[in-house]
Amino acid sequence: MSATLPYQRRRRRGRRPPLVALAMAFACLVSPWNAVDLKGIQPVDLILGAVLVAVSARALVRDDPMAKMPAWLVAGCSAILLVGAYHTLFSQSISQLDRSVRWILAAGLLPWLAVMCSRRWPALGERLALWWVIGIAASASVGIADYFGVTNINDGLVPVPWGGDRQAGLSAQPNHLGLACAMALPLVAHFTRRRWTAAGVGLLLFGGVIVSGSRAAQAAFVLALLPSLAGPARNRRVVKMTILSAIAIAIALTLSGSARSQVQPLLRIFSEHSADTEESNAGRAQLAEQAWDSFLSNPILGGGMDQLSRGHSVPLQLLATGGAVLALACFVYGFGAVRSGRKLARASGDQLVRAAAWSAVVWFAAGIVSNSIADRFLYVPIAVILVARDGELRRRSTGQ
Repeated sequence: MSATLPYQRRRRRGRRPPLVALAMAFACLVSPWNAVDLKGIQPVDLILGAVLVAVSARALVRDDPMAKMPAWLVAGCSAILLVGAYHTLFSQSISQLDRSVRWILAAGLLPWLAVMCSRRWPALGERLALWWVIGIAASASVGIADYFGVTNINDGLVPVPWGGDRQAGLSAQPNHLGLACAMALPLVAHFTRRRWTAAGVGLLLFGGVIVSGSRAAQAAFVLALLPSLAGPARNRRVVKMTILSAIAIAIALTLSGSARSQVQPLLRIFSEHSADTEESNAGRAQLAEQAWDSFLSNPILGGGMDQLSRGHSVPLQLLATGGAVLALACFVYGFGAVRSGRKLARASGDQLVRAAAWSAVVWFAAGIVSNSIADRFLYVPIAVILVARDGELRRRSTGQ
């Protein structure tokens, strides 16, 4: 029988979570809302900066030990910094270093701060995941409302509205909304005892994937369902109810000719020969060719951070940006994160960590044909895994 996990223990009555831990959870809540910015700065970055100051001040005053990050995370962040510094030196452009630092903020600082805050509030890992899912569900709600004309929120957030039928919710682009919804799905069943509530959130995420019109996200959403079908009975029931509800909605839309004509263009994964899809495929092929040429120009350290979002395929983007060095380091980062999550889940029976690891797998799989790599919301599942890992290491060191 596995030991009780830290996030499963009830807090003592009257004990409140530290403000810095709540700020960390709020940062995860707003991380999917990357269309919201304050003069070019995302709210999540401002919150993470405040948390960093608070954690650093406490460490200096109380001599708190710093959390040690695993080798795979250090390798990934070191390669990002190396590539940014190298291309800053030779291109005389500070933007190269700026982009690498912003990426490290997501890939390294966010998980590290989560671990540091969790030492003051062991339940933080679950709260990070929960608030992250709520933030994504809120963005999906905005996307659905914008699509049906109830609201027009996203057009007021982005400098150039997307136009057409595809929606981005509170995200900067539709692909971000779709990917976030697919990544959140494995975590949904862990946060409510009411199966219909969980199924409703799952259906909301399904709607977000559809209105995003992202082919990668629509395929990734199906992938996100698979482990739940083989998981605990409760998870299987939630997924089955979500699927049945989605099928019922699909039948209703099929019977309604006007609704079918509205939704059909969004299902781009099934319309490979439409004009929009063929134009997208041509653009992807051109971007892939440019990314490969950038890699060939410098196979070791690539063409610099300005290539990071130009390949429309994460493996190609990594090769184009930082050559073999960055691609290998990021492979180590991703493999290490998933391996740590699965290893910890097997040892402790922690279903939340298992779901977070699968959420990362969904991102990596979608990344083969999408370009999301440095956005803050992508690294919240990594933070959940590392919080659980740190808690397990601390329990072992104290003999509990």
